Amino acid sequence: MRGSALVDLRSLGLATDLALASFDGVVEDRGDYIVARTPANPRFYWGNFVLFPDPPVDGSMARWTQIFEEELGVDTPHRLFVWDRTDGDVGLVAPFLAEGFEIDRGTALTATAVRRPAHARDDLEVRPLRDDGEWTEATALQVAAFTARYEGREMESFVIPQMRRYRSLVEQGHGEWFGAFAGGRILGTLGIFRAGAIARFQLVGTHPEHHGRGVCRTLVHGASQLALASGARALVMCADADYHAARVYESVGFIPTEQITGLLRT
Repeated sequence: MRGSALVDLRSLGLATDLALASFDGVVEDRGDYIVARTPANPRFYWGNFVLFPDPPVDGSMARWTQIFEEELGVDTPHRLFVWDRTDGDVGLVAPFLAEGFEIDRGTALTATAVRRPAHARDDLEVRPLRDDGEWTEATALQVAAFTARYEGREMESFVIPQMRRYRSLVEQGHGEWFGAFAGGRILGTLGIFRAGAIARFQLVGTHPEHHGRGVCRTLVHGASQLALASGARALVMCADADYHAARVYESVGFIPTEQITGLLRT
């Protein structure tokens, strides 16, 4: 599969993950599972994974591991298994946990319209990035945001290739990358990519110096308005289940619609 077609899944969040992977990678339906590969960034978990219809059962550990290593290679620096359920069911995960996996829980939020949130910033201009300098600044912001979120872990080796990949997708016409500008500086940034009439958000980030100052909600609201005005019928956002940003998205009008669960070993 290549392009922007949505795979017919129960989960819209996972269907848009596959659509994004298909833009510059490969998504292959093997019948009883689907594999996604993103050669442009093999460290991107949600671009390199195996999707099954249902949670693990007795015997899944050996079978799923064999499938992953055959499809994505034994040298891939992570293992990610997800399943097409929206109710958060984890199945039989004990064998995976014993081998160092962690349960990865996410929430998919959707909106068909947005509202101006409380504490929105009138001094911010929300618009697409325009030149090399703005892409460089947006990438540095994302490195800072990810480093702060993940408590000082080295994030450049993930963020820089990923932002390079996103810029290539924008240049190919798959979406736009937005910034929230004030005084010539980017305070927040995110991407929106189209799978048909569905617009999927990526890497919502605020500079650590500007957390809690209305940047994120203003950026999400402004970018959502622009996406809807350009013809998107629905907006999709995915967030870690325990990450506070989901509440910010809800303040703009997004509604939690799915619980997405997987098993990740890094």
